[in-house]
Amino acid sequence: MFFNRFHRVFLTTALLLGMAGGAVAATDKENFDENVKTITPRTISISLLRPDDGSGEAVLRMMAPNAISGCPIIGPIETEMNVNSTYLDITVDGYTIDQNNLETHRGACDTARQYAYADIPLDRALLHGNNVTEIRFTVNNEMDYYTVDLNEERLELLPRRQMRVKPAGGADAATGGLTFWYYPKGTVILSVPAAPAGSDTTSTLDQFASQHGLKRLDSVMHGFSAIAGKAGQAYYIDGTGALGAMAGKTPVTVGTAIIDGRTVDVYGHQPGMNE
Repeated sequence: MFFNRFHRVFLTTALLLGMAGGAVAATDKENFDENVKTITPRTISISLLRPDDGSGEAVLRMMAPNAISGCPIIGPIETEMNVNSTYLDITVDGYTIDQNNLETHRGACDTARQYAYADIPLDRALLHGNNVTEIRFTVNNEMDYYTVDLNEERLELLPRRQMRVKPAGGADAATGGLTFWYYPKGTVILSVPAAPAGSDTTSTLDQFASQHGLKRLDSVMHGFSAIAGKAGQAYYIDGTGALGAMAGKTPVTVGTAIIDGRTVDVYGHQPGMNE
């Protein structure tokens, strides 16, 4: 049974190599049916994302590794999902590339790379309601295992075997796993992009936050730690809404601070799809 209603495919436009109707560059196992190609990925990368729907729930993004050239129509990664006892089983079946009716003149396609994705909501009702303790991924007839560690503050996926399914990025250096935090209302992220190299941005941001009535997030979520790969950012609770009217999903200037004698802009934004 395919849960296509759970899957949203995020595809960029095609990469033009030579003529727009060029060949598909892929190293995966391929099954040809005239001009429609079915590809079964050998590997899948995964990440935990935060949708912009305001739900605050995690979405598991599964991404095929190969870029596409030419002007094909890319189908979604099709998966089969079932709950078996305390296991959430996800089987990757593949995706299609339709090369019918391709444009043949140069410049017919956009030049951005194109990938196939599938997004699967991992909401707390699904995980907690079914007492899910492990996700079993089947890719190319091999099974990988990720332990599910869920509490009120965060969701962690910790790999026990990851031959076919590996984190796309942002994995914890110690555990190799992925973490999704359930932020309280009013969470904002501050940063100082123009800070001199090697300067103490944390103290500067803490002082700025205190002046605007913000509290450090780890004073409320005691288990919180900085997101892997997000150095230079600091997380706070804007309980009074002092910055909320200014800070959306895209970083904007919310004030200034002084670092090493220089006045620099402080940027703020709310946690979004990629934090």
